[in-house]
Amino acid sequence: MISLQPRLLQSQDVNASLKNGNKIKADNRALERHESSVISHVQAHLSSGGSLVSSPSYLYTTTTEGSRFISSGDVSFKMYSVNNDPSAQIELAKSIEKAALAPIDPTPQDRSVSVLAQTLGSHAQRVLKAQLEKRIGENVNTSA
Repeated sequence: MISLQPRLLQSQDVNASLKNGNKIKADNRALERHESSVISHVQAHLSSGGSLVSSPSYLYTTTTEGSRFISSGDVSFKMYSVNNDPSAQIELAKSIEKAALAPIDPTPQDRSVSVLAQTLGSHAQRVLKAQLEKRIGENVNTSA
């Protein structure tokens, strides 16, 4: 019976090792899926936003085995004022909003960028409307 004990422990160690190995494989698969979704999310911003989106930056997670996976990604949107051209500002705002909401699963930050772009676009629409009303008023005054 004593001679079987080491074999029994060895079998338990193998089983524990297999369970641990399976858990590591499952964890790595989950990290791979997450990495893929992060890359897809960032790629959606890049594809939709073109030059309005910065190059992405990524944060990585390293497992105890040394495998490295992308855990999050970030892009910046280039929002700027188009001086004296509210029509161009409106188009810029629409493009930023589209790029911000391009991923299948927009994050709260993506939605915040979209709201900011909508606000910029609304402001530009008010400016454009005021300019048009001013021109119409000037035309009415000159023809009277």
